[in-house]
Amino acid sequence: MKKKIVCTFIALCALLSFAVPNGQAQENTRASLVKISQDYLKTPYKYGGTTSAGFDCSGFVLFIFKKFDISLPRRSADQATAGKAVKKEDLQPGDIVYFKNTPKSNVSHSGIYIGSNKFISSTTSHGIRIDSLNDPYYWGKRYAGARRVLSE
Repeated sequence: MKKKIVCTFIALCALLSFAVPNGQAQENTRASLVKISQDYLKTPYKYGGTTSAGFDCSGFVLFIFKKFDISLPRRSADQATAGKAVKKEDLQPGDIVYFKNTPKSNVSHSGIYIGSNKFISSTTSHGIRIDSLNDPYYWGKRYAGARRVLSE
């Protein structure tokens, strides 16, 4: 009887390991990443911050992706070389988006795309918040690109 139960349990575990298609697993990872990042809304900005006591923009991105065992460089400009480039129209939740303060400057801000043309990041004025990529007054003019570090 015990042998039959153990064999049934092993078979069930094997079936469940194939029950979620890879694409669905990626979608679940992306949704989890977005959900976890939103748990930190209104966390204050802290220059050089990499903890829930306060984040700067790249520290926040680093902190969230570390929860998914993804190592990233510390600075936004360096993070902008990780993974593979993604066109704006191909963004998926969990992609990292980058911004420049001026057209000639290097990348100076990073955030996490959460879908529906929105991203979450740590701003000096409001801490962790959600903004539109197309904000005509600020972010829309400064968008510099995106990278995908989650595996396909």
